[in-house]
Amino acid sequence: HRPIFEAIASGRFRLVGDGRLLHHISAVQDVVTALIACGRTPTAGGQTMNIGSEAVTLGTFVEAVAAASGTTIRRTPYLHHSGILARALFDRSPLLRRSLPSINSALTYHLKESAYALDAAEKWLGPLPRLPLDVAIAATLASYGLMPRS
Repeated sequence: HRPIFEAIASGRFRLVGDGRLLHHISAVQDVVTALIACGRTPTAGGQTMNIGSEAVTLGTFVEAVAAASGTTIRRTPYLHHSGILARALFDRSPLLRRSLPSINSALTYHLKESAYALDAAEKWLGPLPRLPLDVAIAATLASYGLMPRS
């Protein structure tokens, strides 16, 4: 996700669509905590589970990164429907996906929900502590050397 953080922090990021799709934006610390819990929980062995932070909308996430880095987000909600149409074309055409992978990736990120059920992890590992979104974003910006503008 470094390119996304860099684009947002530089002010170049443009949110395509309405930003209401859910994404799991997982802090590395949260994933490591869950993996350690897996190792310490014998009944978790062999189980399949999604590990992640609570789902947030893409709009909430990018606005939080922009606020933490002192920038603003450019929104293009009018591209939502044409973006969905373009995604449908990419879904149906292996040639398009191979020819224009960066466009396919961007459309997928903006216009395809990527939130998953976390209930299996909760069932097998119990409740896990999670970093607040603003703390996780600040840590990520710092790790990428993208300190907030003064």
